Amino acid sequence: MYNVTLYEDVRGYCPVQDDLINVLDKTKGKFAKTALEKIFYQIERIEISGTRAGENITKHLTKNIWEIRPGKYRITYAIQGDELIVLHYFIKTTQKTPKREIIKAKKLYKDWKKRHGQ
Repeated sequence: MYNVTLYEDVRGYCPVQDDLINVLDKTKGKFAKTALEKIFYQIERIEISGTRAGENITKHLTKNIWEIRPGKYRITYAIQGDELIVLHYFIKTTQKTPKREIIKAKKLYKDWKKRHGQ
């Protein structure tokens, strides 16, 4: 089982948290609740099963970066020891994950490792 950690920058800002709040603001009513339920369900599945949760839930992108795949939403994460670090959120607009999103996730993970002595 993994401990879920949301990425925070050096100032303590957590972009993923703000992004999820924006999902609620932009997606009204029942759809917002359903979207967030899917996101949290899949994070919980990975928290329990790790990267073996299944490709309908998680997909390997590159060396240390994975993505959670609830519908059109994508959340990148990394696993370091018993930590599941939620890095970045974006909305899927293309068939493949855009390189800029992978690069951003790598940058955030590198920053997290540097600041946490990994």
